[in-house]
Amino acid sequence: MKYTLDSGVDAQAESPETFRIPSANDRGSLGRGDFAKLIFRFSDGTREFVERMWVRVEAVGPEGYTGILDNDPYNTREIRGGARVKFRADHVIQIQRDAS
Repeated sequence: MKYTLDSGVDAQAESPETFRIPSANDRGSLGRGDFAKLIFRFSDGTREFVERMWVRVEAVGPEGYTGILDNDPYNTREIRGGARVKFRADHVIQIQRDAS
């Protein structure tokens, strides 16, 4: 089962009154140790489901972020906590800053 990441920006544009995301500045200024919640869309060709999961930022680069998945999805074993995930600022729907 493969996954893609949904755009939080697109989701907010579809439902601006009920789906809120952090500002572009906040989404674009994540640092190592920060957590970003992303929308993972899984599909095996016959079924599809979506889960929102936390990723801990490990690296920041010109193409976006690389992070480590912080939890396991409920509906698949294809990806597990600890997996590397590449994402962009537009994928971020929630932020938890590193407290240290």
